[in-house]
Amino acid sequence: NAPINLMTRNGKRILRLVNQLLDFRKIQNQKMKLKIQEVEICEFIKEICQNFEQLSNQKRIDFTFPECKTKQFAWIDKEKMDSVLFNILSNAFKFTTNGKSINVTVENGPDFHSIIVKDQGKGIPKEKLPLIFKRFNSLSTDNTNFSGTGIGLAYSDEIIKLHEGELMVESTEGKGSTFTILIPIGKKHF
Repeated sequence: NAPINLMTRNGKRILRLVNQLLDFRKIQNQKMKLKIQEVEICEFIKEICQNFEQLSNQKRIDFTFPECKTKQFAWIDKEKMDSVLFNILSNAFKFTTNGKSINVTVENGPDFHSIIVKDQGKGIPKEKLPLIFKRFNSLSTDNTNFSGTGIGLAYSDEIIKLHEGELMVESTEGKGSTFTILIPIGKKHF
């Protein structure tokens, strides 16, 4: 049963990558259309985070995410935002070693919802930071255990821009990274 589960997971991963490549092409051709709907942002993020609970247990990573005490609503394309968060969390888990921590928080300001993913991973070299959201620029170095396509963060950045938001990163090599997604409150921008 374990080989079938592995094949299923890898099949889903390949499908996700193919869909991102197709979406990326639509963005380049300015044909990407968002399917905007009002979403309770904290519950939405919590559901995505729960996909990583098994991995956090396997790697003994202290993984925390929002408890959702108050309801906050955002206008987003659920499917596209799911991909963005999945990309950022996948990178966090890929580059965070056993016994460290990853936490996800949601903050609500007057103009933006902030989704913050902070990890204690290996961090990003200073010279790579300006290129982080460029196509085919992989975070991976010469370590083949961390291979990647270099599409995920570029795709994520473009999707957030379509939402009239911003994707930012702060990182210190050897200490970890913090990715912040800013999503405008309301729907006037659409």
